[in-house]
Amino acid sequence: MSITHTDDWRIPYLEYINTSIIPRYETNPQNFKRKASLFTTVAGELYRRGFSHPLLKCLGRNEANKVMNEIHEGVCGNYIGGQDLAAKIIRTGYYWPTMKRNCITKVKTCDNCQKHAAISMRPAEVMHNMEAETANRVILQAMRKKLNDAKGEWAELIPEILWSYNTTIQSTIGETPFKLVYRSEAMIPIEVGVPTLRTKLYNQQHNDNIRNVELDLAEEN
Repeated sequence: MSITHTDDWRIPYLEYINTSIIPRYETNPQNFKRKASLFTTVAGELYRRGFSHPLLKCLGRNEANKVMNEIHEGVCGNYIGGQDLAAKIIRTGYYWPTMKRNCITKVKTCDNCQKHAAISMRPAEVMHNMEAETANRVILQAMRKKLNDAKGEWAELIPEILWSYNTTIQSTIGETPFKLVYRSEAMIPIEVGVPTLRTKLYNQQHNDNIRNVELDLAEEN
C-alpha cells in the first residue's frame, strides 16, 4: 500500500470512501480503487473487511506500535514467531499494512526471544496424546524462561503463562484453547485502550441473557 504521501495511511481511504475522490498523487487509480474496496467506515473510523473477523479495526502508526508491543509482551517467551504474532493480532481484530513485517522485526530484535530461539520442542511419541504432551512442554518451557529472571516469584507467573498459552493459536488445532472452550476469542486489555468493533458493540445485558440460556441448556450438551 502507498503510505509515503501522508503521515496516516488511513486518510486517503477515508477520504475516498466519503467523497469518491482518488488522491491526486496516486499513479495507479484502478489499483487504488481495488484496495479501497477492501475497506469500509463505521462511526467515521476505518475498518478492513477480513476473514477471521468480519471487520478489522485499522490502526495508525502509534496505535499499531502500542498494540504490537502489548500483545508481544503477553506471549514473549512462549516460543511464538513473527508470523504467529501477526496472526494473533489479526485474531484480536486489528490491521495495518505492514503488520507482518513489523511483527517479524519485533521478534527478531527481542533479546528475550533470541535468547531462547535455539530451544526446540520434540514431537510427541504417541499420536492420540500429542496435544497434551505438546501443551505441557510449551508451558514448562515458558515457565523455565520466565523463572530465569523471576527468582522466587514463580507462583505469580503461572496465571500469566497459562493465559498466554490459552490465547495463542496452536498449530495442532488451528485455534486458541480459549476459543475451543468458550466459542469466542478472549478479550485482552489492549482492546479497552484501543477499542475494536467487538469492544464498542459489547452489550453486558445481552451477553448475560445468552449465557443464562446456555446454562439452562447445559445438561443437553
